[in-house]
Amino acid sequence: MADQRLVWSSRSVKVVHVISSLKVGGAESMLRKLIETSSARDHLVVSLSTVGEMGAILRAQGIEVRALGMGSPLSILRTAARLAALLRQEQPDVVQTWMYHADFLGGLVAKALGIRVVWSVRTTELPQSGSSVTRWIRSCCARLSTKIPARIVYAANASRRLHEGLGYASTKSLVIPNGFQMDRLRHGWASREAIRLEFGLRRGDIAIGCVGRFHDDKDPLNFLRAGARLIQQGHELRLLMVGRELVDGNPTLAGWIQDLGLQGRVLMLGERSDVPACLGAMDVFCLPSKTEGFPNVLGEAMGVGIPCVATDVGDVRVVLGDCGIVVPPEDSEALAAGLEQVLRWSAEERAARVDAGRQRIADHYSIEATCRKFEQVYDGKEDQGESACAV
Repeated sequence: MADQRLVWSSRSVKVVHVISSLKVGGAESMLRKLIETSSARDHLVVSLSTVGEMGAILRAQGIEVRALGMGSPLSILRTAARLAALLRQEQPDVVQTWMYHADFLGGLVAKALGIRVVWSVRTTELPQSGSSVTRWIRSCCARLSTKIPARIVYAANASRRLHEGLGYASTKSLVIPNGFQMDRLRHGWASREAIRLEFGLRRGDIAIGCVGRFHDDKDPLNFLRAGARLIQQGHELRLLMVGRELVDGNPTLAGWIQDLGLQGRVLMLGERSDVPACLGAMDVFCLPSKTEGFPNVLGEAMGVGIPCVATDVGDVRVVLGDCGIVVPPEDSEALAAGLEQVLRWSAEERAARVDAGRQRIADHYSIEATCRKFEQVYDGKEDQGESACAV
């Protein structure tokens, strides 16, 4: 890993990352990739709560991780005092905070100590049943956004629009999308034959797949309906479903498959750690979601080299460009038509679209490109008009 790391081009900038927790999740994974790809000696990770699974992974790689043990809002003052003492000791150039609670608490403490603050905001949807404490903190962050952060870095344009609508300072906004590890994605295609054999796919089988947890936002029923429509039209297909709770024992899924006449056509693979390999087993990747922010799995599919059909949500058009097919959300007929269009591509068009998609991810969304954009933020160069960080 060390030979792939980026070293800051000017001087050594010390960054303390303050994050709400270090469980396995999108923000935590992005933080890990950012540190793994950059120079680890410049980074210290501070969890407001516990070390968690991701913290243990970082520590195993020699990255310093501290946990402040905040268990409830009642311990916020004690946690703030611990954080202040740590920052006085470490004297970082930048404090980068991840997620609302860390933006609020970490931002206040670092600003009070005169340290440059960068907020990282990733949320693209506001759940109806969200915690009242989280709603209050988000409201406070909106009011404080003109004073505390030097920059507010969003992972998606959809997130930026949402939060600016809530009152976040638009003058501080910057979009830096998630970065992908291209070597890992290329390996996904290299393992295609082995993983298809594991799944019981024969050489001539056409597999259309989706990746995402079992949740209404991901709209797995839309995927199944589109697949059923194609099969009814005479296409010989297998449907692959990868993600949490996408398993044979899910009674809702079983009912949908029964109602749509898809028995024996659907492979439900559940949650897996080898997503690039699962993507490599597919002939077409489908993103059937009702809502997305920055669709990580779409970028992964493009990087692996799989033709893509996706619903027009979040930053899908920004990521996909003209390398695949975009259809309206919650419209299984349109989704089926988009999938059929890809199935009818000539070998030449398929190769051209796949190559263009892989190159698009390498050029604009590699983890190295993401690190360079964060480097500009850490160095404060974007404040001098060098706003190339925005994608």
